[in-house]
Amino acid sequence: MEDPDAGAAGPGPVRGSLIERFGLAAEPADQGDGADGAEGAEAVPGAEELFWFRWITGHQVSFILWRLIGQLVHDASSHPAGSRSQDEVDSMLVSVRNYVRGYCAMLLYTATCPRGLYEDMIRPSMRLRHPSFSGSWAPDYWPIKDLLRGRRTALTETVEARELVEAIRVQRLVHEVIAARLVPDGQSLLRRSAFRSGDLRVLQLLYDNYFLTLRGAVTQHDVTAQLQRRLVAIVRDCAVNGLHPEGHGAPDRIGEPWFAEVAACEDGIIGILDEVAGSDVRMPSAVTGARPVGLG
Repeated sequence: MEDPDAGAAGPGPVRGSLIERFGLAAEPADQGDGADGAEGAEAVPGAEELFWFRWITGHQVSFILWRLIGQLVHDASSHPAGSRSQDEVDSMLVSVRNYVRGYCAMLLYTATCPRGLYEDMIRPSMRLRHPSFSGSWAPDYWPIKDLLRGRRTALTETVEARELVEAIRVQRLVHEVIAARLVPDGQSLLRRSAFRSGDLRVLQLLYDNYFLTLRGAVTQHDVTAQLQRRLVAIVRDCAVNGLHPEGHGAPDRIGEPWFAEVAACEDGIIGILDEVAGSDVRMPSAVTGARPVGLG
């Protein structure tokens, strides 16, 4: 299936901020004064519609970021030390750091839904797909799980990688804080379910289907276009509705572990997405990867 907007974005990174490039409002609209906010954006939709959009779109962006990280991890592990110039190594480390930070932003973006809505709508929707529905089925996560879990890899074993190592540390903290917010008892669907086995290929297909994702041979241009398209949608959403829309306020940060790092990610989410958009997409001319679909 062709991405209808694939031709709208060039194959390179975004130059200039997303707000400047696409004319998005830099601050949330004051809904009480009837402000229009970002051009072409609508007023705050119903809670279910808004947070469902965030849940699906944020995961789709995460899949693309995982795929990009995975390609760079593969490149780093398949080239002997010293075979690249320092500029190439530095550029690679910056890109991976930006993608990891982007994943932090997507964790926070998808987790803005109130706990009640998560328990009443999102969690049951996953259980309907499979009683053991699990993020461990995500096809793009396995190649980078060691990196994201903080284990030593070819990318993180040098002193130049300290900013990447810090981004990975913060990503792990963000993940723990979000899990505590949405699933305070720590009981995932996988842990609660009696169904623990199955054909991984089938489980991965179920996972992709739930998040409206098709897989096929895609080009660097395709990947860049799909990523930019979704980043623009997310920035427009945050510009108009705020990260925590009115009536669905930010969770109480008091007492949360690692509050400072998580708060910094939430407060700087637009800047983080700008960094992602400005990173060079490094992929072969055609790869087998994720093709997220379903966004108009």
